[in-house]
Amino acid sequence: MARRPLLTALSIAGAAAVLAGQEPPRQTFRAGTDVVMVDVSVRDGNRVVTGLSVEDFVLTDNGVRQKIEGVEATAVPIDVTLVADVSGNPGMAWRTSSNASAVTAAVQREVNQVADILRPVDRLRLVTIDRYVRQVWPFLPVNALPPVRGLEMDGLASTHDALAAVLLHPVGPDRRHVVIARTKGVDTMSTVGAGALGAIAARSDARFHLVLMETALTNDDEARAWPVLADGAVVDSAQDLAHRRR
Repeated sequence: MARRPLLTALSIAGAAAVLAGQEPPRQTFRAGTDVVMVDVSVRDGNRVVTGLSVEDFVLTDNGVRQKIEGVEATAVPIDVTLVADVSGNPGMAWRTSSNASAVTAAVQREVNQVADILRPVDRLRLVTIDRYVRQVWPFLPVNALPPVRGLEMDGLASTHDALAAVLLHPVGPDRRHVVIARTKGVDTMSTVGAGALGAIAARSDARFHLVLMETALTNDDEARAWPVLADGAVVDSAQDLAHRRR
């Protein structure tokens, strides 16, 4: 109670200064960060490396080595965004439409393959690339995924727009986001350019895994562009992934 008169007097003094055409006294507030959490994943090929300590890591900020206080191994839930490219033929006019049943079955197989390696606490959402960026379903537990149906396909490819949208998705502090995108490697109508997408990918909190379909591998220029465009992404071909699963 004793502080109220003082606060009131300060408020009146500040108001009087404004009325008199004077700027009220400026106050400077300083803030700092003592601890920053850094997420890392260490692999030897396809094998996860465990049992690491502080001595096994080097952390720099703008070339200046930082002190690492500790290393904690924690399993956190992950959100996986699966991006499937169902756009039409990017190289020529369509002679026949895609077999909708075959395309839907292929996307369903991809969903099943990803869901099979996830845990009950993890979630999966499905996004498709076509004329529009479509979220088939939002993040759902892997044991509650609906069947894939009603896909829109054979349109132009909004590839950059789709990848930008999923990479910009906010990530909660208690989860991690992994993006797996299977694409023909061609964009035909996005509003987001290649340079902007590269900047988004480099700064995104998501782990970005890009899979180039076999059709993209026949175009050397497109295949070479993606590793540069998706800075920090893991770029594979569908053939590579199929070989690993054998």
